[in-house]
Amino acid sequence: MQTNKTKIFVIVVLSSIVLLQACTSQNTVVFGTTAFAFKPEEPPQHNRPTEVRNQEELAEKGFRHPNDLPRIAFTTIPDVEITIEGDSPRHRGRPRLTGNPQTVGTEHFLIHYTLTGIDKVPDEDANNNDIPDYVEEVAKTMEYVWEIEVNYFGWPAPPEDDELGGDDRYDIYLEEILGRGIAGLTEGANNDAVIGDNPNSPDFEEIRSAYSSITLDNDYAELEEDDRISSLDLMRVTAAHEFLHAIQYGYDGLETLNWLWESTATWMEDEVFDGIDDVDYWSDKVFKSPDTCQAAQGGTERVEDRGHWYAMWVYIRYLSENYGHSIVQDLWVKAADVDGYRIIEETLEERNLVPQEVLEDYFIALLIRDFENGDIYPTVRLEGETLKGSTFTPVDGVDKLGADYVEIIGNGPLAITLMSDELEGIIVGVVDEKRAIHRLTDGSVNVDADAYDHLYLIVINYNEVSFDYNCEVLDYQVHVSSGTDVQEATHLRPAPYFAPPEVEGLKNPDEE
Repeated sequence: MQTNKTKIFVIVVLSSIVLLQACTSQNTVVFGTTAFAFKPEEPPQHNRPTEVRNQEELAEKGFRHPNDLPRIAFTTIPDVEITIEGDSPRHRGRPRLTGNPQTVGTEHFLIHYTLTGIDKVPDEDANNNDIPDYVEEVAKTMEYVWEIEVNYFGWPAPPEDDELGGDDRYDIYLEEILGRGIAGLTEGANNDAVIGDNPNSPDFEEIRSAYSSITLDNDYAELEEDDRISSLDLMRVTAAHEFLHAIQYGYDGLETLNWLWESTATWMEDEVFDGIDDVDYWSDKVFKSPDTCQAAQGGTERVEDRGHWYAMWVYIRYLSENYGHSIVQDLWVKAADVDGYRIIEETLEERNLVPQEVLEDYFIALLIRDFENGDIYPTVRLEGETLKGSTFTPVDGVDKLGADYVEIIGNGPLAITLMSDELEGIIVGVVDEKRAIHRLTDGSVNVDADAYDHLYLIVINYNEVSFDYNCEVLDYQVHVSSGTDVQEATHLRPAPYFAPPEVEGLKNPDEE
């Protein structure tokens, strides 16, 4: 496998709807000589009730408070010292900008840009310091991202690149890429990019650490008429996204679990720039296609899961809200040792968690929107409904590490049977902003439907998958009849953000 694995942040992000959130009551934390505005050191207060989870159960399962580190309340990016460094080196396996590329430097970055040709940056220079304003914004943003991802959250800095870009600072290239459908990309220079161990992570040793460089668009001018996100805000979230890719290269430049690259980088956008909320665009791709294979890139058979690797940021958000920010970094520490789904499995097991139980809880969270900001999340798509005395057969089944949601409609005691050789199910009842679960035994369970306002069967495919070519849909049927000896509910918890989902159709990409 080549080491110049390219991570592309696709331009479909332009369709996102930005929900700007006011940032208030902020403290200022000083890193060195640069001040950054953060949320208060105390865990931020959310609308979510404190009794959502039983604290004893949390401790037993290894849960932490949802925020062992708060996300950043973004307001403005402070100024940094920027110096003019001269011409950009050529012919070193890095992007070749048009004209006569130049560089400016900050403490941690060299920014490469040009003033001529297709890659030219805007030439506005309001402070007359001979550095284009846009280049200054990129430089300030990259230092801001470094401070937060490396110094605040504690991720290791990327390895140095043997001065390929001019010196050992990390290289950022400003190139016309948005017109090609790319908002940003991170890539290794050549087959020599894999260096073995990253010296910036002294607590553990990698064997496939690789250096890299980032390319951002030269102006994001294509967004000037877009009222959902500004050009500068897209540059900022892309910088946060791509710099996490640079950090990921430092753990394992050859990691093959592709969705983990994109989901964690997309998740980091909102950790760094909470309030720009560009990630919300991707949420639909999970909520409206929960039965998609976990490893699938999506978009080939249905429109709803297009960009699924990025959309899996919702799963990463679920992990970080329930187990703390550090579990996401632990995934990449583990990626330095193992590949594929074993990363997820072993990371959870080392925290005394059962992977199947975590996945089940995640799918329940999708149904009841059990997230800190769950009130703004979409509702999950129902695969269908079934009545007492009938058998439900879905249009398709459930792919690996995916789930279907079927509403059970009826009254009194119901016997609910899931007919499948490999799929498993769990019943979730919702009443008075609370949810409870009933577990199936040998594929069946008896439930008193009158105890709930809404009753759902979640059908889960627990078969592990690491590559999209190993995805496989499994079929099932659900039969509902009159029941006896109803099972008592367990795990009664608040569900303040629940909203009844609906049966929704799927769009064929060929029919767009």
